[in-house]
Amino acid sequence: MSTNCEVCLENKSKYKCPKCGIRYCSLICFKSEKHVHEIVSNQLDTEATIPAPTTESKQETQPEDPVITKLLQSDKFRELLKEPSIQLNLGILQELLNNVSITNEYNTEGRVEIVSKKLANYRSGGLEENALFEEFCQLILDNSE
Repeated sequence: MSTNCEVCLENKSKYKCPKCGIRYCSLICFKSEKHVHEIVSNQLDTEATIPAPTTESKQETQPEDPVITKLLQSDKFRELLKEPSIQLNLGILQELLNNVSITNEYNTEGRVEIVSKKLANYRSGGLEENALFEEFCQLILDNSE
């Protein structure tokens, strides 16, 4: 499945912006005036990025996994998800999992291993240590027990 560049609309896209998710083909398109991060700025400006669960919507959209349900109901988890650095790091991890250029080289297990190593770098004592991301991971781990 090949997708065209969402900036120039001509060439095949090779990359995906970690901030807004737009697909682009080159550095020229990435730096183009047409490439704006509207999606991210709109999400950060609204309080409705992650809607608060209500009794009605809970029954309709509640995930089957009780750990995920518990996390989504946590105010702290919802606050952390709004943090730009958390969004960026999660976007990078997702991109590594789905990246087309490593899909051909690695199977799913290989990609998961790459993401696990990158995740370890964000954690306490890692090369790219991020205290906020560590707090986010610890919250998930604490709710998983």
